[in-house]
This record gives sequence, structure tokens and C-alpha cells, in this order.
Amino acid sequence: MYDRQRLRVICYCILDLIKQGEETGWKVLRLPMECDAYDDPLGRELGDRIWPEWFTEEQVRVNKRDTQRWMGMYQQIPMDESGVWVGPENIQIVDTLPAKLTIVCGVDIALTVGGGDYTVFVTCGIDDKRNLYVLDVVREQVDVDTTCETFFRLLETYDITYFYIDDDNSSKMLKRLLIEKCKSKGKIVPLHVMPLKGQDKEIRAAPLRGWFMQQRVFILKNPEWNNALIAELMDFPAADHDDQVDAFSLIGRQYSSIPTPTVEQPLEKSLKFFLQEKDGQLMTSVPLDTLFEENEQRSGVLSLTRGRI
Repeated sequence: MYDRQRLRVICYCILDLIKQGEETGWKVLRLPMECDAYDDPLGRELGDRIWPEWFTEEQVRVNKRDTQRWMGMYQQIPMDESGVWVGPENIQIVDTLPAKLTIVCGVDIALTVGGGDYTVFVTCGIDDKRNLYVLDVVREQVDVDTTCETFFRLLETYDITYFYIDDDNSSKMLKRLLIEKCKSKGKIVPLHVMPLKGQDKEIRAAPLRGWFMQQRVFILKNPEWNNALIAELMDFPAADHDDQVDAFSLIGRQYSSIPTPTVEQPLEKSLKFFLQEKDGQLMTSVPLDTLFEENEQRSGVLSLTRGRI
């Protein structure tokens, strides 16, 4: 048993040898504070705490403020002490994709044209083993009208289940124009607006980094955008631009709620996720803030059709 808070410890060296095939016969059991995989050894649902009677939601929230401490001490995925956010050993390039994927897209909006920040669309797919594949990256400095057209183009190309965007000032301006374009085109854009909740970029991106550290992210080979994406992933948060990581991290934050393409959960299991019995009473397992935010999405202007515009 080992508390793997840093990379340069005995257990990490053993794990590295196992990965390289130089050590065999080991059984690796990782027990993160917060469940982050469907094959959790304790059979937990995604997002469940390891000992909810002792570790409260408030404790988790406070410890997540220190990304390095949270990922190392509590999730047992220590960060690289050299300062590299995602190291080259965790960058996996592939030539082919699984046959079935649930496709989503993270979007970071910029209103500058010809300079400053970039508007970025990171299109990804999740396979039946919950691996994440990066299919396409659109990164450009364009006006909001052109950005709206990119939504329609990507939706037609990839049949995207959801576009994720942060609820910031740029997205609010975009939503107004996108609504008008949807009406004029007679089309629906599955837009999911996510609250920032006062968290900084590194905290919001921490779940994404965890998937890289677990070797569960694969990048489709494409010389047009591979190099820029990989460079930003390795240099974050000190890179000159972080728009790609911002867009990508939206998918990391929503990972647990993205449906698996080939596995349809029965109604009873779906209900169990939301309703759990405790002391003879049914209690919701979803925070009230989350339920309220989803209800606002369903009842607002963005929910003309099942949360879509």
C-alpha cells in the first residue's frame, strides 16, 4: 500500500516499469478520493466519494483548490514536479478511430478578430471503454458571425451530441446571435452552457489532466492542428495562449455525464444515480445547485428543444 503523492517515489518507479513491460505479476489498485472511472474497484458511480460519511462535499471542494495536492494526495495521479502539465509520455497519437463514438465539442469563445485570443472548437469522441479521442480542433481569430457558422458546419460533419461553452460574457453575446441564426436556418444546436463557479483555469482543467495521466486520451493524427494543441497542453498554464486547453477542459468537466455510445443503462440504474436510499428515505445524489442549473437550462431560451437552440 502506498500514498502516491509525488512522481519520484518507489511506487511510481514500479508503475513505470510495469507500463514498459519490464515488471510483471503486479496488480495495481488505485483508490481515488472521487471516482473518475467506470471500472472503479469499489463499484462506485462517477463522482462518488470514497468515504462519504467522513469526507464531506465541502472537504472535497476545499482540497480541489490546490490542484497539485488534489491530484497527488487524493486522486493518486501525481503531477509532474518538473512543471510540465501533460508530459510527452502521456501524449498518444492514433491513426484510426473506434467504430462507435459519442461526439461532443468544447468551445472557447473570443470576440477579437485578427489578433489577441482565439476562438477554439475541440471536437472529441468517447468510446465504449470511456476513452477520449480528439477528432478535430478549429482554432481561429474570427468574428462572431463566422463562429456561429462553424457551429453549423461541425454539427453537420460530426453529428455532435453537445457543444459545451462557459457561461461568460463572450458566450452570452454569441448565444443571442446563434438563436437568431437557428431560427432563420430552422436548425437546432445542442448547446450546454456551463457555470464558471469562480474557479480558476487550472482547477477547471484538472479533470482533463487526470484523463491524460491515466493514458485515456488519444489524439487523431492531423498535422494541421496536432502540434499547436500538444505544445499548449505541455506548456499550460504558462503558455502564451490557453484557448485550446480552455475548450478541451469543458469536455473533461462533463466527462462523467457524457453517455457511452454502445451501452444503454436501464431506467432503474439511471434512477439510482439520482435517487439513493439512506436511513429509509430516498435522497438525491445530485447537488441541488446542479439540478437548479439544469432546470434553468431546460426552462430558458436555450431549451427550445431538449436544452437545444
